[in-house]
Amino acid sequence: MAEIQEQRRAVRTPIPGPMSIRARATLEVRLLDLSPIGARIGHMDLLHPGLPCVLTLPPSLGPLVLTGSIVHSRVAGVHNDSTGARYLHYESGIEFIDVTPDRQTVLTDVLTRLTLEGTENGRLQVEGNEAPDSGMVGVS
Repeated sequence: MAEIQEQRRAVRTPIPGPMSIRARATLEVRLLDLSPIGARIGHMDLLHPGLPCVLTLPPSLGPLVLTGSIVHSRVAGVHNDSTGARYLHYESGIEFIDVTPDRQTVLTDVLTRLTLEGTENGRLQVEGNEAPDSGMVGVS
């Protein structure tokens, strides 16, 4: 039988026995609403309650990064892509934790600006332009 040749750039070393590690991932999400204590996001991947996360708001809303935890997640619908494949669409609630006074001030300013600008067609408006409705959430 022919030997399979290793095609990796470096040799991998096996780990003896099970070993737990932490990994971080970044998901693109749609910011659905925002409050002084949390946010609701829409996304295509299941997020479990208790999962720590970092919410980075789009630059047009303000330079703000908030840590939090997923408090609930539910199936919100089904998404069909261009190939006809069907995917579940989720909505999750994030509760912010350990918000510093400086970050709370920036968040309050963002919420005030959004309230003053109002909404048009269900989408957030900032400075007369449609704000990006997506942000990044890092989960670990």
